[in-house]
Amino acid sequence: MDNAFCECGCGSIANIGKRFISGHNNKGRRKAPNIHSCQNCKKEFETRPYIKSRTYCSTDCRDQFRRKQTGASHPLYNRANHPCEICGKMVLVTPSMLKSRRKCFCSAACSKESHRRAVTGIPKAMNRTGKNAARVRDGGKCVMCGFSVVTAVHHIVSKKTGGTNEITNLVTLCPNHHYMAHAGLLDESQLTEKAGEFSFYEDRPVLTARKGKKVNFRG
Repeated sequence: MDNAFCECGCGSIANIGKRFISGHNNKGRRKAPNIHSCQNCKKEFETRPYIKSRTYCSTDCRDQFRRKQTGASHPLYNRANHPCEICGKMVLVTPSMLKSRRKCFCSAACSKESHRRAVTGIPKAMNRTGKNAARVRDGGKCVMCGFSVVTAVHHIVSKKTGGTNEITNLVTLCPNHHYMAHAGLLDESQLTEKAGEFSFYEDRPVLTARKGKKVNFRG
């Protein structure tokens, strides 16, 4: 069989026994590259056919674009204004904070102020929990007998009946008087009166604990 012209119409002579020159029948021809647009420089660039998507033309463009995505310019930035729980100043918070009903504060000072109000209700209180504040207020002693070896903080009005963790509802008792209070042998008004006889925050200095050190309360 003699050589013949390629049947695609290019005018070239195909090899003996072949109808087309290699690639002229759209078989075996390399696929066209994919064209993308860089998100940073907006220039078009080509990639290999198997790469379906590409955002940046180079790592430099990627790094430059990511440096710009800070604060409100970030595509996932969706914070909203919400008033501070203490001073009412508007502060930007995330939707997850609002969804979880977490309290929002504009500063650490407002956060500490909210914690102080919720726990103790006394301006000079610097303790983490109401029980600690009541124990410090009572000098670590039972308000009925003055026993100080083993003490417990008792809720004058139990939480089951609507009592709170505020310092005005807490009193320090020894094991004996604590059992008597739960047995109903001590009146609530009597405990409230005994707790009111101490004014630790007015008469004594409040010492705050440093990191890694304990607090020493001295009268």
